[in-house]
Amino acid sequence: MDWMNTPDTLTPASGPRHVAMWTVAGVLALAACSGGSAETTVPTTTAPTTTTTTTTTTTTTTTTTAPATTTTAIPPSTTTAPATGDAGGGWLSLFTLVPDTPNNRTYIVATNYAAAAAISGVQAPPSGATDDQIRDYLFAVEAGPDPGEDGGRALFLAGPPATFGERFMSAPGDWRTEFGFTVVDVERDLIAGSPPGVVIFFEGRLDPDTVTAALHADPVWSSDLETVDHGTGNYFRWGDDYELDIRRTSAARPLGRGGQLAVGDGLVIRTYGSPEMEGALDSLGGRTATIADDPVAPALAGVLDEHGIYSAILIIDTAQFDAAEVPGLDGAGPRLAPFTGLAAGSGFDAATGDGFSFFAYAHEDTAAARENAVRLQALLDSGSTVRGRPWTEVFDEAIVSVEGTVVTVRLFREGAPSTWLQVVLARDTLVLWEAAA
Repeated sequence: MDWMNTPDTLTPASGPRHVAMWTVAGVLALAACSGGSAETTVPTTTAPTTTTTTTTTTTTTTTTTAPATTTTAIPPSTTTAPATGDAGGGWLSLFTLVPDTPNNRTYIVATNYAAAAAISGVQAPPSGATDDQIRDYLFAVEAGPDPGEDGGRALFLAGPPATFGERFMSAPGDWRTEFGFTVVDVERDLIAGSPPGVVIFFEGRLDPDTVTAALHADPVWSSDLETVDHGTGNYFRWGDDYELDIRRTSAARPLGRGGQLAVGDGLVIRTYGSPEMEGALDSLGGRTATIADDPVAPALAGVLDEHGIYSAILIIDTAQFDAAEVPGLDGAGPRLAPFTGLAAGSGFDAATGDGFSFFAYAHEDTAAARENAVRLQALLDSGSTVRGRPWTEVFDEAIVSVEGTVVTVRLFREGAPSTWLQVVLARDTLVLWEAAA
């Protein structure tokens, strides 16, 4: 399986189109292999194994068994998501959803399905789409606007395996049965944090009544359904926090987690622990800070928008990329200087018809950005991967720019639009920094 290879050995994806989407799932499954026990597979390369949540104002919490008529809701006044989702709202509007906690600063992975579908000229099927129609839709989006006969990918969606789970493609309709929606209803999604303390946001054509009806009709989980009134928004809960039940696994719950779910017009929040759910509701209600409040987030969101990135990762905790913590780097070439935030993702150049990997590095000031741009160019010209392969053999073209306090690079390589994620997961030299002696 080619997704197991790091960028120095990766070969362009080819073959039948069903291979492409499983390659997507496999890239993110690298993290799961490292011991994470999450329902989803957000990277856990160096993330903490404990969950950290923001301290909030004490709120009275009441739990009741959910009657058949109960609809939980995120009050409209507390959410940034409009009734029809916010696929055109820019990256910062997504980051505004995320509570600012140490865990969430470690990894945020997000995908704009509406933007990717627009690039490929694909329209999402209706909400009642069959499993085959859902798979065909995702394959068509990744194939790009001019798909070749070899089934290769022009685009890369990090979302389905990250937010919907690595077993999603086996039975994508399970999400509709258990939660009242599936990926064709989602315009954008985002997952933040390391397992099991993740928080997942879905935006799109998400109707509270439809979601609630599915939760009550679910033949497997409805008997455990409760509602919790948290003050800034009530939510559904099944069982104890982070609990696993291997007798009740499915494509929607591959580890059999009950967890929590909150639903508002156009927005669904999914967690596996009450602290993460209540933290998300509190930040949406304005009680606590969000990731967007950190100056690094708007700087990186701006360049993601400018370059048309449709699937990306945001990391504010850059201590995990200290080269001193990575053995065996002798001879790998120049090093980057420290940076204050990292974004990486997938883009598409409509003029050339080529997909590209994108990296953006935030800095304290323009002088630091300019210095690191020189270092980055030198690394790409004469440096190598952690396994010793020259970067000039990995990418066909590299375009480095300084945009204010942010350094950006667009990296082109035929048939491998997911290389950016593999670089981050492997902590390869393009994301490692070295402090001055």
